[in-house]
Amino acid sequence: MSLEVYENFCPLLKFIKLLDDKNNLEPYEGDVSLQEILKDENETPKAVGPLLIKNYSTLFRWNQIKDQSCIYLNYWLDKKKELYLKSISDVENSHWHLIEGLWNSLQDGNAYNTKCQRKYENETIYKREKRMNLMVYCNNRDYFKSRCDITRDNANQYYCTNLPKYIDKHYKIFKTDNDCLNIKNKVNDYSSYISEDCNLYDIHETFPQYDSYSGNILVNTNTRDSICKYVDNVVPKDSFERTDEEVLEASSIKSTQASAPWVSLPYVGLTLIGLFFLFLFIYRYTTLGSSLRSLIIRKKKARKFIEEQIEQDLLENTLEYETNNTDNDDYAFSYQPLQN
Repeated sequence: MSLEVYENFCPLLKFIKLLDDKNNLEPYEGDVSLQEILKDENETPKAVGPLLIKNYSTLFRWNQIKDQSCIYLNYWLDKKKELYLKSISDVENSHWHLIEGLWNSLQDGNAYNTKCQRKYENETIYKREKRMNLMVYCNNRDYFKSRCDITRDNANQYYCTNLPKYIDKHYKIFKTDNDCLNIKNKVNDYSSYISEDCNLYDIHETFPQYDSYSGNILVNTNTRDSICKYVDNVVPKDSFERTDEEVLEASSIKSTQASAPWVSLPYVGLTLIGLFFLFLFIYRYTTLGSSLRSLIIRKKKARKFIEEQIEQDLLENTLEYETNNTDNDDYAFSYQPLQN
């Protein structure tokens, strides 16, 4: 049988495929807790309600995957919720609270042997899908390994043979479709880390190399490349080695900086012209301009008067000086010394 046939034997995959199975829903459609939900005009809550009762009521059958089935059921309902909210125009008045109330009644009731708590994840559906894919892979891997251990001595070791094939197949899928944060603390990478042996950082733990005959781990022979990388493992690019794109970017920045003063000159000129015309308008056509003109005229008159006064004083002083000099000359010429 092919690998896909053995994959379908995995309990978690069986559980997931039954979540949207609408066969044999009649016993659940008449449940009294669905009365308000069935009155809703939107078809999504009316379809989800009976499926939720059926899926929740059968959780006890999956005791070997108790935690994983509860986690996936929460994810399944959140996907239904997102589709419902996208289908209505008035999100504020949605009736999804009726579905949440149905889960609470199932959780608090005593009709079923299994309890599954409703959990709300503060993550996008896209990230949750990535995480669920990783969880399903790890659970199926462990199931293959457990069946390989049980059938190790059998003539046909189908699980041991398919275990390496299953791991290799899904390693390639995750390698192609990875969305890692590549951070130092891998535990904080929600979609890429679940546990020490189920994460996309530690390849040897999550995707070990198994011997296809014995099912034993092949130590130190895992040649697979890492999918997610620790930030400490990323070698920084040498500061002196730059790509062509980086060189072009640096040249562009320098060119822009060099041309910046020339680019700003027209703006400076326009600003000065604007200020000149603004001052001219104020000077000619406003009361402030009139007052300024009067002040300038008064200052001119005062300065002219002062200059004339100074000139007059200067002239008078000159005439007085010349008069005094003339008197002294006359005195000098009229003076005759005594002779013996």
